[in-house]
Amino acid sequence: MKTRALFAPFLVLAVSALSACTSGATATPSSPASAQPTPVQPSASPAALITFHSPEDSGFRLPLALTHGPDWEVRVGINALDIVQGNTWGASIFLVNGAKVGDPKDMTKTIPWPGDFFTYLASLPGVKVIQGPEPVTIGGIACSQVIVHVTSFGPFLWLKDDYTWIGSKAQDEKWQLLLLDVNGERVLLWFPDSPTNFDVRYPLVQQIYETISFAK
Repeated sequence: MKTRALFAPFLVLAVSALSACTSGATATPSSPASAQPTPVQPSASPAALITFHSPEDSGFRLPLALTHGPDWEVRVGINALDIVQGNTWGASIFLVNGAKVGDPKDMTKTIPWPGDFFTYLASLPGVKVIQGPEPVTIGGIACSQVIVHVTSFGPFLWLKDDYTWIGSKAQDEKWQLLLLDVNGERVLLWFPDSPTNFDVRYPLVQQIYETISFAK
């Protein structure tokens, strides 16, 4: 999944919303267009659910909470949270204010944060948009998401004050990317997996996304 040292800490990619994110929308994430109905693991009983709150003294400066089952683990890094299952797959939440963005024509150079990140993402070699942009709501904040198919390419985004970089070493992956503005903090949610596993695991990741809340 990630390419910052995936799962320890974890892999990464980024996107920026095509339209400005605002609060109060009612849209919800839709399933990938290519996904077929698949059995979804039942949610854990309420007694087994765990509520995570981002630590005040950590490198992840945005106050947020989310709820997950006992088979998940949340790992806190600098400007990043990794939500992992079995130390093999999961999703990430990144704070990308101040992140360095690579020049798609020369990945050794950086450019200012693109005004239209989805268009920028689609311009990268090895990236094909499968679905979106389309409206979603995360933690009561409306933004957009895109689902892309990617093949191997190097780093194109580096988080501020961290070694985490975003890119792909795999030859065949599918990514869900969401970017929203939370009180001036640009937040990226990223779920990558193999195309086959993505369609099966997508609903499990969305169950966690639906529990996210942000402090004022």
